Amino acid sequence: MKAPFFKALETNAVATGGMRAVTLDGRALVVCHASDGWYAVERRCGHMNAPLEQGTLVGTVVTCPMHCAQFDVRTGAVSCGPMPHAVEARPPTPRGTQLLEELVTMIAQVPTLPIATFETRVADGLVWVRLPPPSELRPERRALE
Repeated sequence: MKAPFFKALETNAVATGGMRAVTLDGRALVVCHASDGWYAVERRCGHMNAPLEQGTLVGTVVTCPMHCAQFDVRTGAVSCGPMPHAVEARPPTPRGTQLLEELVTMIAQVPTLPIATFETRVADGLVWVRLPPPSELRPERRALE
């Protein structure tokens, strides 16, 4: 038996290229209005659990606001691992450079897992999301439920 679909939001609530966090049946998701349609992914980044709706969506790639890890919203696959934001205000001091290098090393040691994706449908101006039971999620994502 297929899992049920839940009403997520009205299609006019999110412009193309936008995202909206929703909670459906106790699960935190992000509904993404990508250039080629609607997608739903788990809300938390597969790297360090940052809220993905605070990132950016370009085409079908969502970029995490914390460390810039990127995920394909169609498949949940990792497109690009994390990287620190550039420091542009002024050149770092030698100690600052050392700290940034240490930070990059620490960030690189945290694995970036794919994010869960959820089937969507659009009907009558609404986006619907199918929520499978946790047992149908990939094993590494079940622990987050």
